[in-house]
Order: sequence, then C-alpha cells, then structure tokens
Amino acid sequence: MNLEELIKKNANLETPTLIDLLKSKDSSKRSFAAEYLRHPKHRKKETFDALTQQIQKESEESMVFTDLIETISYFSEEKYAKSIACKLLEPLLKSEDELIKVFTIEALWNYGNKNVIPQLKEFSQDFKEDQLVRAYAISGIGFLNAKEEVPFLKELLKEESDEEVLLRIYDSLYMLTSKVEYFDSIISLFSTKNIRLRNAIANTLEEIALREPEKTSFIFKTLKKILTKEKSRSVISTIKRILNDNEALKI
Repeated sequence: MNLEELIKKNANLETPTLIDLLKSKDSSKRSFAAEYLRHPKHRKKETFDALTQQIQKESEESMVFTDLIETISYFSEEKYAKSIACKLLEPLLKSEDELIKVFTIEALWNYGNKNVIPQLKEFSQDFKEDQLVRAYAISGIGFLNAKEEVPFLKELLKEESDEEVLLRIYDSLYMLTSKVEYFDSIISLFSTKNIRLRNAIANTLEEIALREPEKTSFIFKTLKKILTKEKSRSVISTIKRILNDNEALKI
C-alpha cells in the first residue's frame, strides 16, 4: 500500500497498524505513522512504548526524528509517560542539530520538566547558539513558570538586540509577571520591518488570548487595527486566520 492510499484510509487505521508502520523502512511511512499517532484515540501506553523504542533506533539525521519527538510530547498528560520521556529527551539537548534542540525544548516544557532550566538559561545567554534555539529556550523558562528566573530574564533583556529573541523575552516576562509593560512591549514590536517577526507577534498575541480570555477583545481590536495598515500578504493571512478561525475567541 502506497502513502496516498494510507492517507485516504487513515481514519480507519488502528493503533497496531500505525505502530507497525513506525518500523517501516520507508521514512515517509514512519513519518506518517508518527503524525497520526498524535490523535487522542491512539494515546495509549502501547503507542508511547513504541514511540520511545523507535526514537532510540531512528537516526538523528532523519526528519522522522523530530516527528517522533513532537508526538512523544502529546503524551505529557499521561502519568506513565513523564519520567520515561524526560529521561529519553534530556540528552537530546546536547544534539548538534538545532531543530532537534528546538523540538526537545518544547517537548520538555510540555512535560513541565524544570530540571532543564539551567540548560535553558545556558542556551538563552549563549550568543553563539542558534537564534531559534535561544528563542525557544527563553520561551521554555516562561512556559515552565520559572518565576525565580525573572531577574535573569530582565538582565538578558538589557543585553539583547535581536527582535525575535526580544519577543520571546517579553512574552516570558509577561507570562511570569503579568505586568502590562511587557504586553505593551510585544505590541510595540509590530513596527518592525521583519515580516517573519510580525507573523510571530500575531501568533504570540493569539496565544495570550487563549491563555487570558479577558484580553481577547483588546487583542482582536489591536489586530484589526494592524490589519488595516499591513501590506504583507503573509502577515495579512496570519491575522485573518486568527480573527476568523478561532470561533471561541471571536468578539
């Protein structure tokens, strides 16, 4: 059966079938299985065990490797998963592959693993480190609710000049302190000429709206105002998606 046929039949694929596909020699089938095993109906211990076994066999150079990390993060609410997943994932922070580091950082914050905060701080202040790794490390400090690291982030803020990293610092400081000044700083970054950053800011504001429904009205009014002046098709598309696709957040 080729991949197109699998995709057409994915709704009927049972967990054991997908687990078998994880062992396929065809990387596209392994990737397909890793993605579809994220569905809640497959969130079973047998699935988790298969994923952890496969990631130990998978080459870090394979794109399937990051798919597996992401899928393992979907099991963060399962009691049987945390200690095993964290033990498996923590060593991956030493990988030389930036994407593996990024996916691992996000997976570990989903598991609430505060043991990695020292490593996240190290990444955050290492200006030789990949920018995306630094940004995710800073976000990790926020998502792990490490309020004791507010002074560290404030010091980092004084030295930082990269706007994309600044966005993550402001967002983490806002998560940890709820101070309006950091929320305002996020919005002020919209003046940047960096299109990728403007997209990231819009997505960050959406995340804040999801975390804090009481700010939804203000955030959506702000995005509508920005939309009237925005020239980039990419940013316009992102803002429209946020305004139109989040039914629960509509004003």
